Amino acid sequence: MKYSEFTNIESIIALIKSDWESFKQDLVNQKIKSWVSEYQGRDDISKVIDEQIHGDWGTLYPFLSTLRIFEEFRKINKDQSDKFLKEFKKEYYSEIENEYRMFQGRNNQIDNMFGAKGASSKPIVGFIIAADDDIEPSVYILYEGKNTFGSGTHPEDSTFQQIVTRERLLRNRHFVIEVSRQKEPTFKVVDGDSFKFESNNNFREGVVEYRSHLILGGLHIRIIENFN
Repeated sequence: MKYSEFTNIESIIALIKSDWESFKQDLVNQKIKSWVSEYQGRDDISKVIDEQIHGDWGTLYPFLSTLRIFEEFRKINKDQSDKFLKEFKKEYYSEIENEYRMFQGRNNQIDNMFGAKGASSKPIVGFIIAADDDIEPSVYILYEGKNTFGSGTHPEDSTFQQIVTRERLLRNRHFVIEVSRQKEPTFKVVDGDSFKFESNNNFREGVVEYRSHLILGGLHIRIIENFN
């Protein structure tokens, strides 16, 4: 599809419903990212799509990519996006489940490489996307309960995951995110510098909503809910 100043979210929804294969190709070619930036003036959304949904996602995880994009579209048109997300999840439940199993399997293998052994038996409540300013992001699982993150390696601690980053401010065992299905995540710095969170440049502890964006130097962290 050709994206222009006349394209809107309803146009994209219509394409998804009428020509899924063309929409998937648009994902791979990152046309939506360009449209959001050029014709919607939303560089913030374009940056999120660029960081979290690179071209390969269109091939590997088109259904998950679509969900993630429309989560961001809620900032442009919440009613249309929420309605679409509800319908899309219901219609393509099996496909979404299958992609998520693939996604989870890949990341569990990486997870185990960095010392989070034994944690995979816990329910997965969400995950975080972590990236330096100029490198491709990595995905880390948020298991129910306590999740500890830092630059070190602690194979004896099943709650710990090592974040791969060049940011020197990240300490050995830097912060904890605690999650459950009943409430929003809680974030706490246990050792090291504070994070920037919204207008707070000295955030160390508190409740954070899903889709929250936290920054430590050049390290960016976004918390994402598991939609299953």
